[in-house]
Amino acid sequence: MPVLDPDLLHVRIVHSGRSSLWPWWRLRGASNPGWVIYANDRDGARISVGNRAYPLRAGRVLVIPPETRYDSATAPDVHQVYYHVELLGLPAAATGALLSAPLDLGADPVLAAQAERLHALLPDQRRPAPPAKDQPPASMPLLALAFVHQVFARLLDCSPRASRIAWADRLRAHGPLANALRHIDDHLAETHYVAALAARCAMGPHWFTTRFRTVIGQTPAQYIIDRRIVAAALRLSYGDDAIDDIARDCGFTDRSHFSRLFTRRRGIAPAAYRARERRSHGR
Repeated sequence: MPVLDPDLLHVRIVHSGRSSLWPWWRLRGASNPGWVIYANDRDGARISVGNRAYPLRAGRVLVIPPETRYDSATAPDVHQVYYHVELLGLPAAATGALLSAPLDLGADPVLAAQAERLHALLPDQRRPAPPAKDQPPASMPLLALAFVHQVFARLLDCSPRASRIAWADRLRAHGPLANALRHIDDHLAETHYVAALAARCAMGPHWFTTRFRTVIGQTPAQYIIDRRIVAAALRLSYGDDAIDDIARDCGFTDRSHFSRLFTRRRGIAPAAYRARERRSHGR
C-alpha cells in the first residue's frame, strides 16, 4: 500500500464553530464548496441526500464531500461541532477518488475524545458570547487542526483499498507540481505566468504545461480560474465582504469579469448564489 506524503496535503479551515441545532437546523438544499465535518453530542439529527438518510450519531463524525447538496433535520437538545474545510492543491477529481457521498466514520475512540473536548471548549454560537475567562484557549486552532487531520486519517482508513491506492497515486502524481499548486492557492489575486510556475517546479514551461494537463486534467489557466471561483464561493457562503472586494481579492479584473465567469461555471450569479446559500443554511 503506497504511503501518503503529508507535505502534499494542506488543510485550511474556512468556517467552524459549535451550535445548538434546535429549531433552526432544517436546511433545504444546503451545499458547500469545501468538505464538511459534523460531530454531534447526542443522537437525533440527520442529513438526507436524495432518498438516503445519514443519521448523525453521538460521539461519531460524519464527513460530507464538496458540492454535495443535502437537507437536514434535528431533534431538540442536540449540539454540533462543525468544520468546513478546503484541501489545498487538489482538483475536484482527486476529491471524487476519495469520497463521493457522505460517510459516517464509525466508532473511533480518538475522534470521539477529540470531539468531546471540542464540545467542552467551544461556546454555543446561538447563545450570548461567554465572558472573556470562558473563551476557548489559545491552543484552539491547533486542537482544531489536529481534529481535522485525524478525520482525514480515519477517512482514509475507512475507504476501500482501491480508493486509498487511487488517492495516494493521485497525490504522488501531484508531487512534482506541489510548489506551483500551493503558490496559486496562496496568491490567487496575482497574475500567474506559466514560466514562473514552471520554475517553481524546476521544469521548463512546455514540459510543465504537458505534465499539468496530464495530472490535473486542465491547463494551468483553467485550473487558476477554478480555484478563484471556489475561493470566491467560500467567501460568498460564509462572509459579508462586498462582491467587488471578493472579485478583486480572488484575482478577477473587476466585478463584471467575476460575475460573468462565476455565472458560467456555477450557473448562478454571485449575489443570487450568496442569497441561496444563506437561505439554505438558515442564515
